[in-house]
Amino acid sequence: MTDPTPIRLSHLIGFCAPGAIVRSADMLMVPMDTRYWTQNGQPKGGAIVRVKRLQVALGIGDRPLHFPPTGRMEKAGRIVGDTLPAVRFPRWMHCEHCGRLYYRLWRHPSDQDLYCTHPDCRRKARLAQVPWALVHPNGYLDDIPWFWLAHRAPKGDVQRHCKDRDSLVWKENTLRCDTCGAHNKFWAGELTGEKFFYGYRWMQQQPWLRERVPVPELEQTLPVAREIGDVRIYEAHTARGLVIPPESRITDASPRVILEGMPAELDLLRTLRAKNAKQFGRKLANLARKLRFAPEALVGALDEIDSALDTDPPFSGDLLGEEFKALTTPIPDLREEEDFITEHFTTQWHGLAGASAWSGQVARIIGLVDRVVAVNRLREIVVYKGFERPAVAGPDIECRLVPPDIVGRQNWLPGLELFGEGIFISLKEAIIGAWEQNEAVIRRCHTTARRLENHGEEDLPRYMLLHTLAHLMIRQIEFDSGYPAAALKERLYARRAKGPDAPMAGILVYTAVPDVAGSLGGLVELARPERLLAILERAFTHAEWCALDPVCAEHDGQGPQLLNRAACHACTLLPEPSCEVSEAFGNTVPANTLLDRALIKGVASGGEEPQIAPLLEWVG
Repeated sequence: MTDPTPIRLSHLIGFCAPGAIVRSADMLMVPMDTRYWTQNGQPKGGAIVRVKRLQVALGIGDRPLHFPPTGRMEKAGRIVGDTLPAVRFPRWMHCEHCGRLYYRLWRHPSDQDLYCTHPDCRRKARLAQVPWALVHPNGYLDDIPWFWLAHRAPKGDVQRHCKDRDSLVWKENTLRCDTCGAHNKFWAGELTGEKFFYGYRWMQQQPWLRERVPVPELEQTLPVAREIGDVRIYEAHTARGLVIPPESRITDASPRVILEGMPAELDLLRTLRAKNAKQFGRKLANLARKLRFAPEALVGALDEIDSALDTDPPFSGDLLGEEFKALTTPIPDLREEEDFITEHFTTQWHGLAGASAWSGQVARIIGLVDRVVAVNRLREIVVYKGFERPAVAGPDIECRLVPPDIVGRQNWLPGLELFGEGIFISLKEAIIGAWEQNEAVIRRCHTTARRLENHGEEDLPRYMLLHTLAHLMIRQIEFDSGYPAAALKERLYARRAKGPDAPMAGILVYTAVPDVAGSLGGLVELARPERLLAILERAFTHAEWCALDPVCAEHDGQGPQLLNRAACHACTLLPEPSCEVSEAFGNTVPANTLLDRALIKGVASGGEEPQIAPLLEWVG
């Protein structure tokens, strides 16, 4: 494959990352692993710097983060920069008219090879890649073994020793070989059966790798066929966090940041400093001249980098707790080049309560919200940890997390930095703490908690309340700001007081893009108290009613794993990129779950469910 296909940078560490099946304008393909993102053993993409504390919090230790390689296409199709290799997959193509199967036709340069060339095919139809793939929960992906299926039960030596891959026909639920006459009849639905490929032992590990899957693995768990669009074929595992003080206050122009962005030079300086003072001085002088810094400044930067973990304020490793503290604490002497800039409107928000115009529901909303903060600038780091292929479900089947380089030997991880803005609110702890101890609330959330595997339910009422409110806010902001819902994201801070850990009840709604200039500023304008109040008022109003009520409101469980109660596409659900729940629960919970409008609007008496007072009635 030589024609380049552009892919968004942010997609390269998500649903277009290595191992995913990517659809371009005219083909399906799979990007190859991150071993092909390097040159001379070093990653082609630049280093992501000022993220030491985030690395600790995300559990990746001292493994550096690097951007994906990038390039751009100029006029006449000339590529400037890097390209990433991918393989066309599935490799089998199919004629929908005559049923003929073709294998890897693109090995030949002629475009005519993409059309059926069999003499018995009167339409000579354009070929399409077959819409099926063979998947294994240990992360393996391969073509459906059409030749093996056709010759699965050979009759005689001719069929048993047939080697002709170019004579297969799949039509009218029958797969046959025109060379030897072998055939196998099955429905398309049978192809996805969990035991359909019993006895097959020749599965490749990945479409671009020649290594085969060890036979014991295939015997322990059988591979299954899945349609190309099935979400169970590929699930990216990412982790994300915000860069907060003190690292957010270090500017990109500082010697420390520039040196951290040159890992090869940094390692060489460390080595020479320890072993050869003369060469260290020479190298330091050359590098200082190149970067236009004084040698003393580079020595100071080197010392600062090596002692950063000792000199920076102690870090608890509690990422969300540290972010919540940064969001709720005013930062003095902010500079516009910093990566975390907040503007607090809490005083103005509470000042609204003194206006006589506010009463009823609006006054209660003012009393419910504790803090209001506009995040004028934020920097989010997203790390790609690998992928799973959860093709087969079962209590005894555990999916394997495949690292970005497949073999798990690289000492770095791909990542991305996004810049944007957001709105943060926190709810009053006294109100939320009393609400979540209500017996009716506990009983309602217990129904959902029983369906969660290996997750405690202590914080679940609080989390479901904040999660539902965040979804309603995003749906309303979509109307008020012009941002599509898919461009907005939520980040939830939900925790009861636990020992030294302070309680949290906060919602950050934000947008972030790879452009260092960030977004356009329209979102933070909505953080101004009067405009935010209008958004929250409409969000609480929309929680009262759904177009599918009373069916939606009275549901005992709906959506994936029945993890939603009163929540559906008509009232609460968002595009999956906006929802944090899957990542927050370690990819064990599907997106758009743990939602329930009833926790906001309440449950009336007289039904099967215990009565729950509306949330705003808890506001004194």
